[in-house]
Amino acid sequence: MLRVTLVDDFALKPLRAPHDEDFHDLIALSRQPTSESVQRFLRDALRVIRAATDISGDVNQALFWYRNEPLPVFDYKTAEQLVSDGRTDDLLRYVSSLEAGGAG
Repeated sequence: MLRVTLVDDFALKPLRAPHDEDFHDLIALSRQPTSESVQRFLRDALRVIRAATDISGDVNQALFWYRNEPLPVFDYKTAEQLVSDGRTDDLLRYVSSLEAGGAG
């Protein structure tokens, strides 16, 4: 049931090839690879992307969702914004609830 929900959500916008500007933030982060806040952000981002990939079955869809899909339950912020705001655990609970058929 969750797989259908996330796949439907991902299908709202077409996937496109990544561009250099898509990696601007990651390039900037890579300049301070030992910074604890950078490492925490990267770990949290990977946790969320992995959870979304497990549900959707497609890493490209999961990445697109993470960067672009506004989430109504979180005041239309994207998953990436929520991770930046330190709300990774809330986001992972939401993704888990989708998997269980709750929120989606």
